[in-house]
Amino acid sequence: MHNLTCPKCSILLKKLDSGMGVLWACGSCQGRAVTIAMLRKQVDRAFINRLWQEVRTAPLAHRHGLRACPSCSKPMIEVAVGGVSDEVEIDACRLCQFVWFDANETAQLPVLPPQRAAEKLSPEGEAAVAMARATLQRERAEREERKETVGELWDWWSIADWVLSGGRRWH
Repeated sequence: MHNLTCPKCSILLKKLDSGMGVLWACGSCQGRAVTIAMLRKQVDRAFINRLWQEVRTAPLAHRHGLRACPSCSKPMIEVAVGGVSDEVEIDACRLCQFVWFDANETAQLPVLPPQRAAEKLSPEGEAAVAMARATLQRERAEREERKETVGELWDWWSIADWVLSGGRRWH
């Protein structure tokens, strides 16, 4: 992807990896550019659906906002969407599916709850897992032992055959 420019300050945005995806940040105004795809990983689905519906159906007066898309430089659409406690004005590009957040606007986003950590096993469950691991290790050791025994028998048979043939045959 090419360099992205801040729609507010007109300086190059810095690419950041958030662990959930990539976002672009302005070091001057603290604004953020993200894709709809990344927002879907972190923000409540109903909020994203309302936001994108507003962008798609915005009246003509809103379709040519004051800010240029960080990616394609075409005018973004400015829409108001209800956030956590206040309505938030968000700029979005229908073409690039980029969304621009001014500083602190992301605090109004209804973020998804963190995934529940795996629940700890009961003592009985932990014991069952330990027994299964021990059984697996024992079975692997037995298989290796059988391979060694078969290999040793083959070696002795080959030597005996060679001796009995007077050294004429070697397998």
